[in-house]
Amino acid sequence: MREVFTAKRNLMVKRLTDMGIRLAAEPTSTFYAWGSPADLSFGPHMDNMIRIGKTKKGRKLLNQFKAVAS
Repeated sequence: MREVFTAKRNLMVKRLTDMGIRLAAEPTSTFYAWGSPADLSFGPHMDNMIRIGKTKKGRKLLNQFKAVAS
């Protein structure tokens, strides 16, 4: 079982760092990681999300996404 969780942890750390999320410390025994998106540059993608969120259909879509994500 340890090998399975080690593989999951390594995958998560790699994907987060590949996306530019800085980790406070790389996890050594669990797959929990504390990351910070502070260094990310959202650029035009965030502008698009803001624009989508201002429409009725966009708000409905974003609310559905939030419900699924939580």
